[in-house]
Amino acid sequence: RSPPSSSSSDDLFLPKVALLEDDDGVIHARGCSSHRAGSEEDALNLLFLGDVNRAVAETPMNLQSSRSHCVFTMSVERRVAGSETVRRGKIHLVDLAGSERVGKTGVSGSALREAKHINLSLHALEKVVVALSDGDPHVPYRDSVMTMLLKDSLGGNCATAMVATVNPEFEHVFEGISTCRFALRIASVRNALLVNEETDPKLVIKRLREENRALRAELKLARGDVDGRDALSESEIARLRSDIERFCDDGNDEPDLGGSMLKIRAALRVFRDLARTSRAGENARAATAVLAEGETNAAKENASEIERLASLVRRRDEEIKVLVAMLEKQSGLSSVANGAARAVARAEKEGGKQTEEDADACSAFGPGPAKPSTPPSSMRSSPLLSAPKGAKNQNHFFTDRNAAFEHFKRGHASRDAIEANKKTLREQYAEAKRLGEAVNVARNAIASTRTEIENVRVKNAFFSEETHDQSRSTTRGELREDSEEERLLLARVEGEKRAYKQNYDALRDLKREIERVQSLLERSRGRVMREFEDWFGEGNGDGDGM
Repeated sequence: RSPPSSSSSDDLFLPKVALLEDDDGVIHARGCSSHRAGSEEDALNLLFLGDVNRAVAETPMNLQSSRSHCVFTMSVERRVAGSETVRRGKIHLVDLAGSERVGKTGVSGSALREAKHINLSLHALEKVVVALSDGDPHVPYRDSVMTMLLKDSLGGNCATAMVATVNPEFEHVFEGISTCRFALRIASVRNALLVNEETDPKLVIKRLREENRALRAELKLARGDVDGRDALSESEIARLRSDIERFCDDGNDEPDLGGSMLKIRAALRVFRDLARTSRAGENARAATAVLAEGETNAAKENASEIERLASLVRRRDEEIKVLVAMLEKQSGLSSVANGAARAVARAEKEGGKQTEEDADACSAFGPGPAKPSTPPSSMRSSPLLSAPKGAKNQNHFFTDRNAAFEHFKRGHASRDAIEANKKTLREQYAEAKRLGEAVNVARNAIASTRTEIENVRVKNAFFSEETHDQSRSTTRGELREDSEEERLLLARVEGEKRAYKQNYDALRDLKREIERVQSLLERSRGRVMREFEDWFGEGNGDGDGM
């Protein structure tokens, strides 16, 4: 309470304060403002506000003399959660105006009236202190407003402390002695201190009502009373479900079941539904996690296999480009070889003679080191080694390795088998791509159907209706079966799993077959390259010998 209170009812300069006393002897000050402090900072701000409201004026003896008593009261209340006991405390901070000798101060007018009121209130305070220290049965609290306001801080359950200030100058020595004597009288007051604790009647009434309701519920439960009803209404079941869900979420407020067996049975069914929903959700999440892990592993394997096959296809494309370039070169060599053959035919028609240069060129394409007398027809008897006529063209043929390899490869006995393996490998690549796409489609379909099943289970758990509300011994055979929609979704998941496994197994078998064909193709190519090296080296050796 921050504004100052006047010391007399006829004071014209300060706000009027009316004191009222209730039946319990508690004093209430009407005209004083009361504020609630939420923190220490707020309390200090209010204290500074009360200090600003002090009445101060200049006198001949003091530049800032207090012209009225100022009282600042703080009330503290402490409550412990869950306890009915309330502990209260109050402290009065009192700024007493000092007593004045009018003969010394020489004041007049309003200052004189203020000095008289101050001295009169201090005299009333001294009488109260003397009565308390002497133990008189009657204490004159009603002699002044200040003593009435400080009644519970002087002779009640309190501890009183006074700080006296005196002027050390000699001319004020008598006022200082009087102030010290007054402080000694204040110190002589002895009070028995007790903790201000009381029981909150509202909390007691609330506790007794809860106990009364609990006892009535226990009595009703012992009697087996169902309130004359067969079942709970839909609104009661919905409210009970909401209370139980809130209790499961935070666990603070227990649902009020009372003593009704109907509510107890309904609560058990609600808990059962919540447990089913939670278990179904956990199973669905676990299955989804396992499926996702399997799908991730399969996707990694498929990705690595696809990357390997793509690399193989790129390598084959590079080989095809090289072969196409070799074919283009070979087409130019074939035209040169045809011209050389026509020239040899004309020479045979003219004289039947063959130049030494032509004989050397023909002998270079024989199966082995040919003799000079070998006729041209015998040199062309081998299908693998038939070569263009003419010495210059034949030398160019064996110096161009790519052209010689193309010529050798076209006449090799395993050419058809190699081409067949290439065709089979391309078909297997296409089939592997198709199976990989089918596996991905089946995996996505399984995940989507799993999500639909979880949604259906949650919907059925929240909107299921029980048909055996009155049964006390519910067995597992009476539990609700899965809905038709859920069974259809489960059947679809099983079919998608079979398709997934079938395509995955086929893809794995096809991978082994592709590796086998690749191995055959690599061995065939290695054999052709070895035979070509032997044949090419032999042909170059014969050409050098001639």
